[in-house]
Amino acid sequence: MFSVANQMLTGKGYVFIGLDHYARPADELSLALKNKTLHRNFQGYCTREATGQVYAFGVSGISQLNNAYLQNTKDLKKYIRTINEGIPAVEKSYFLNDQEKILRKLIDELMCNLYLNWQELSTEFGLPADEIKNRIHFREERLSVFKKEGLLDYDKEKVSIRDYGRFFIRNIAAAFDPLYDNGRKTFSKAI
Repeated sequence: MFSVANQMLTGKGYVFIGLDHYARPADELSLALKNKTLHRNFQGYCTREATGQVYAFGVSGISQLNNAYLQNTKDLKKYIRTINEGIPAVEKSYFLNDQEKILRKLIDELMCNLYLNWQELSTEFGLPADEIKNRIHFREERLSVFKKEGLLDYDKEKVSIRDYGRFFIRNIAAAFDPLYDNGRKTFSKAI
């Protein structure tokens, strides 16, 4: 079904942004993809300028900040009471450690801009590329199957996703995530 839908949409001039997102060629998402400035938050693809931080208001709303995710209470009465008392209605919070910030950026680059440049990550985080690889427990052999299948290219400096590889981007991104092997797998599934 996805293949048919993809053919229909691209056949009508839409640009495949990623996963299940499409846009017209002149749309800011298409332009951001072309210029390698596309971004993604937990709600979907967006431009870097537009994404900033996501501040949630309302019952069960989820905020995405540079260093944390916060979820408001799901209980409407508690939400109203707490807000009326001038207290944030946050029920759950998760603060990212340095490794998770690096992983989020790395996976963002792969899923959004279809490439990863280790030196750019090094510059952004002020760490040598080898140190970044160590911190995220990167294992090059995880990429070899994707390279063999023609889904990506990589060398010591960068990883580039090929056109066909875009359909398997979740699988490719998961290869970088050390939590993927922990057996819990409580996140979005690929095909």
